[in-house]
Amino acid sequence: MLVERITIKGKSLGFLTTSVEKVWGAINLATKINLILVTTFSVGLGAGGYHSYLLTEDNALRQVTDQAELIMQEALAVRSYNTQHEKAWYFVPGYS
Repeated sequence: MLVERITIKGKSLGFLTTSVEKVWGAINLATKINLILVTTFSVGLGAGGYHSYLLTEDNALRQVTDQAELIMQEALAVRSYNTQHEKAWYFVPGYS
């Protein structure tokens, strides 16, 4: 017997234990190993995919932030240039 007794809130589920044992006992060893390997592979693939998704999302957020910072720096540089040079153009003596 795999499990002595399964209980939920004090009620025994002996029928579930025996049916699981019957199904698991009817499967040959190669199939059991394949089921365990497929389950393990699926869990590992899911965890790896989720981790890859998080890394990709973090990288995209960092890239967008860097681009926005660069655009803001360029805008400040253009504004600084225009304020310095346009004032000189407006206040040229003899120019109306």
